[in-house]
Amino acid sequence: MSALAVLERLIAQPTVAGRSNEVLIDELAERLEALGARVQIVASTREDARNLHAVLGPADAEGGILFAAHSDVVDVEGQPWTRDPFALEVDGGRAFGRGSTDMKGFIAAVLSALEARGEGFVARLRRPVHIAISSDEELGCKGVGPLLDVLAQLPVTPAWALVGEPTELRVIDRHKGKAAARVRLRGLAAHSSVPADGVNAVAHAGVLITRLLSLAGELRAGPRDEAFRAPYSTVGIGPVEGGVAVNIVPDHCRVDVELRTVPEVDPEELMGRVRALAAEVQGTMNAEHDGCAVTVEPLSSYPGLAPAAGDMREWAAPLTDLLGGEDWGAADFGTEAGLYARALSIPVVVCGPGSMRDAHRADESVALEQLEGAETMIARLCDGLTAPV
Repeated sequence: MSALAVLERLIAQPTVAGRSNEVLIDELAERLEALGARVQIVASTREDARNLHAVLGPADAEGGILFAAHSDVVDVEGQPWTRDPFALEVDGGRAFGRGSTDMKGFIAAVLSALEARGEGFVARLRRPVHIAISSDEELGCKGVGPLLDVLAQLPVTPAWALVGEPTELRVIDRHKGKAAARVRLRGLAAHSSVPADGVNAVAHAGVLITRLLSLAGELRAGPRDEAFRAPYSTVGIGPVEGGVAVNIVPDHCRVDVELRTVPEVDPEELMGRVRALAAEVQGTMNAEHDGCAVTVEPLSSYPGLAPAAGDMREWAAPLTDLLGGEDWGAADFGTEAGLYARALSIPVVVCGPGSMRDAHRADESVALEQLEGAETMIARLCDGLTAPV
């Protein structure tokens, strides 16, 4: 079955992040088992979500490849789609549908490439092909943890991993990390004619925001990585919401904070700076009234991806040879790649069909030539594992 035909079946499953993906995972498991793979369906962090790990070939042999992807897609609610987002439509050399680019196109290319290898392919493998499919990546990489725990227990880990996020088939060896949190400030309500009787949560949120902006300015000095469009770690602020009416001293305010960090900076360590700033504001509020509080609720977090130590290109040379370039790049968006690198201590790159500019939007699509290129790339990588070690 062609990658396009496989993609049609995958898009028909509306695996929106936060909802069930069990039907899709079951179908992937069935198709992989038909190829001779040993498949393990792994629990996720929600009862109606699943992860999957499959291995083809000698699992105890060194030098294997891990192809990694996520099964979930972002919601279509509120977007001005001009076609059914969960029914593949081909038009003008592009395949339209939710997940076509991010990232069911890559999953379709993997399945199609493996199925096209024909009978006897698994027996010819000298090194294994691992496939990892996660859940709820679009919720801040929340579902992949149990899958990483399973992979970390493998008797022999793959030599390297390829995460197939859309990069227009450019090889990416680094991306930023992220940590996001919701800061809630609880003050004391009062009539606005006597503001000293209350504690203004919005005003104190303004103090916190000012200090966060100062932190953002400090981060511009470094550490820096000029491979990124914003070559330093950044602080994002918003949405901000608080108060009830102008004649009431607001007793509550909410400030969402997002940190995007260059690979050299640990996003959780930087979030510690945010927590310290929040604690300072709480101290000021408590000086006005001891019932005030400032809490920092984690929303999501994942590490950045740093270039692998040593000569990663020895393993990934077929990518460079096939894709016709030697310049590896950086991605400003985040992926699960840093989590795989951290959990398995292996080199990881990101490379897949489509552009992130086409993801998460109405009428999401992937160019057919990108889909075909990804299938060819995966086929070449898999065929290379049949050669003697």
